[in-house]
Amino acid sequence: MRALAFRFSVVVGALLVFPFPLDSVPGAGPLVLAIQNAWGWAVAWFAEHVLRIDPPPMMLTGSGDTRWHYVQIVLIGTLALLGALAWIAIDRKPRPRVAAAMRVWLRYYLATMMFVYGFAKVYAIQFRTPWIGRYDQAIGDMSPMGLLWTFMGHSRAYTIFAGLAEIAGGVLLLWRRTAVIGAFVVIAVMTNVVLLNFCYDVPVKLFSVELLVMAIAIAGPQLQRIIGAAMGYAVGEVAPRVRSSLAIERVRLAVKVVMIVALVQIPLGFRHFAGALDPRPTVLDGVWTVETMRVDGIDKPALFTDATRWRKLIVCGRGTFVRTATDRRELLGRVQVDEAAGTLTIVRGFYRQPLRFTRTGDQHIVVEGALDGHDLRLGLALDAPPLLRTRGFHWIQDEPFHR
Repeated sequence: MRALAFRFSVVVGALLVFPFPLDSVPGAGPLVLAIQNAWGWAVAWFAEHVLRIDPPPMMLTGSGDTRWHYVQIVLIGTLALLGALAWIAIDRKPRPRVAAAMRVWLRYYLATMMFVYGFAKVYAIQFRTPWIGRYDQAIGDMSPMGLLWTFMGHSRAYTIFAGLAEIAGGVLLLWRRTAVIGAFVVIAVMTNVVLLNFCYDVPVKLFSVELLVMAIAIAGPQLQRIIGAAMGYAVGEVAPRVRSSLAIERVRLAVKVVMIVALVQIPLGFRHFAGALDPRPTVLDGVWTVETMRVDGIDKPALFTDATRWRKLIVCGRGTFVRTATDRRELLGRVQVDEAAGTLTIVRGFYRQPLRFTRTGDQHIVVEGALDGHDLRLGLALDAPPLLRTRGFHWIQDEPFHR
């Protein structure tokens, strides 16, 4: 039974990790694409002919918990069971070298994933600082995932801490002597991530569980020794790694150097990408209350029943929104502001509509121009920044400030 479990685990791990590290090799894109297409065909065939269900589409929606992924997991389990049974029938000898090679493969794959997710947090790519329109959205209107992303993105310090914990686990996994410590760091980190994904309905449940199981598999062989040491029992040293021929050792060292160089490229790429991710803030960024609104020369009173009357104008480089008097929020488009020319340009694809704005006070402006075939004139007053942005950090609090 132990032999079957070992072989099953090896095949499952290989199917989950493959085509890594080919997907990190320059010029291997066509081969990786061919492997992905093969998976797409296999999952569709398995769903139709074995599970007797409609083949799920292989869609790039950003979700890792699609029907396609669940069918793929069942297919991987089936292939692993068949492969393990065939392996036992052909070869019943214990294969410690296979186990050692599998752990090395998992170590580098897991380290790569920790680097990707860790630096995505450090450079605010995964959890970006909430844009001004997010603060105008009621908490009850957020999805659980949206609430989690807002919570994480609000505190850069906490997000960086979470990212550094993942990076630390990844670094420790790169060396055999520290791999078990790294695995335990990743177990702690990924247990929290798995719970967040399940409790906030983040569609990366399958993948996060897979990473957690990989970390447990890496730490597993030393778990008994660690528990014994924690309970005060004497434990012996870990046996040194069995050395191979000089040629194989040189190849192993070269592969390790290449992998480390590839991992170093992750933060460099993220740093460049993060700089171009957020648009530059404009002088009009903020939430503006529409005090007066005139359309085609006719004043529109602030009636709660008028869906065409604007109540708020939310200006941000990520997108400009209108909140109507009926409390519905609509996307107006992207905005480009030229303070010197006094123009506010609404951009929707190839459509560009410049509007003029004039300051009538420190916190007041008038916007005029043609929009969607109508002559528009708005009197706007800038709202105060939200408390969540301005509260800040306090060492001393004589009483809780809880709102």
